[in-house]
Amino acid sequence: MNGTHALTPAMPGPGMAALAVVAETDGRGAARSVRLETGALSPVAGHGTGVPFLRPGDRVVVAPVTGGCVVTDRLRAEGESPAARVEHHPDGGISLWAEGAIRLHTRGACIELHPDGRLVLDGREVAVVSTRRLWLKGRPVRIN
Repeated sequence: MNGTHALTPAMPGPGMAALAVVAETDGRGAARSVRLETGALSPVAGHGTGVPFLRPGDRVVVAPVTGGCVVTDRLRAEGESPAARVEHHPDGGISLWAEGAIRLHTRGACIELHPDGRLVLDGREVAVVSTRRLWLKGRPVRIN
């Protein structure tokens, strides 16, 4: 918060939202409980589909529901870059844009795209399959 807008320190009524801090998670990125601005602990009944992985201490936006609240979003931490931008195309494709590197990880492999133009493929086995021409262009091209 920038201090210019005061929020009501109580859980708002239906259709309203409040700020809270994640108190406890399930270890898989979902909040179990949040601490409201009043200091009261509230159980979490669910999460919006766009809510990212949560950790204790994350600031979140919550909406009241019977028996607790629903986490609708997470606020960026001080100095945190905006989330990557995803563009959906009419042909069903997507474009993913980020200020820094983009990394796709699994347990045994990683693909990294760096803003300086480097592309890194890291895996136990990397296969390149082409039914037409395959071009390798570089100076030098090193194999083994």
